[in-house]
Amino acid sequence: MKVLNKRGLIIGTTTAVLAIICFAAYFNYSEQRFMISGALLIALSAVNLIRAFSKKGVLEELAENADERDLYLVMKSSHLVIKIMNYVICCFTFVFIILYAIYKFQYFVVIAGTLCGVLVMMFIVLLVVSVYLEKRE
Repeated sequence: MKVLNKRGLIIGTTTAVLAIICFAAYFNYSEQRFMISGALLIALSAVNLIRAFSKKGVLEELAENADERDLYLVMKSSHLVIKIMNYVICCFTFVFIILYAIYKFQYFVVIAGTLCGVLVMMFIVLLVVSVYLEKRE
């Protein structure tokens, strides 16, 4: 069988792995929430795996029909979104650090640390994708 929708295949396998983890947790802890979440994940996995082999995904169809101007606009808009998100997350990180300095509530540090982690993760992902695209193209 030929994979027509790569994204559906990846999501299907990921949700199948999560379902197996949920069922393992259900057998260890005997809590009903793990069984329910495992059943929902199995259903989601089945739908995505069926779609992966039966019908093309939106991204694959767009890649076939895109011209240079569309690709340029997507590249520019993606660059602008990343730039805006970096500034917004950085500003909120400093706001929560300042709020911690004023009010001394511990959850402000937790929020600032989480936002800082998101910034670092975005930076690392951006570097990895840039290196990948330079070697590929």
